[in-house]
Amino acid sequence: MFSSIIPILKVLGQNLNDALNFNRSRIKGTFVEIMKKSKANVVPYIIFGMITFVYGFSIFYTMPLSLLSMKISLLLAIFLFILIGLLVGLTLMAMNLQRFVEIALTYGALFWEKQSMRLLVLNNLKTHSLRNKLTSAIFSMSLAFNIFIMV
Repeated sequence: MFSSIIPILKVLGQNLNDALNFNRSRIKGTFVEIMKKSKANVVPYIIFGMITFVYGFSIFYTMPLSLLSMKISLLLAIFLFILIGLLVGLTLMAMNLQRFVEIALTYGALFWEKQSMRLLVLNNLKTHSLRNKLTSAIFSMSLAFNIFIMV
C-alpha cells in the first residue's frame, strides 16, 4: 500500500517541469564550481609542472651520462622510469578519453536497440561519471601494474 504512495510523493516534491520531463535523468549528478579568476588555485599546476620538468630533465641528462660512462645499471633504471611514466601517461589519457569510448561502445554494442534505450544508457553513464571515472582509474592503474610486473 505504501510502496505506491512513495513515488507519488517524490513527484509532488518537484516542480511541474521536472516532474513531467522524461527525456532527462532525475538524478542530478553534475557538480559545477564557479570561481573568481583571482582566487584560482595554481599551486597544483606549478607542482605538477615542476615534477614533470625534473622527470624530463633527469632523463635527458642521465641517459647520455649512462651511455658515456658505460653504466648499464643506470641505463636500465632510466628505462624503468620511462616505462613507469608511460604507464601513468596512458592512464591519464584513458581517463580523458573515457566519455568518447563510452559513447562508441554504447552505439557499437547496442546497435539493435531503439534510440531511446541508447539515450537512457548514455544518460545513466553521464549521471554516474564520477564513480565511473574512479573505477576506470583503479582498473587502468591495476592493469598498468600487471603490465609492469610482466615486463
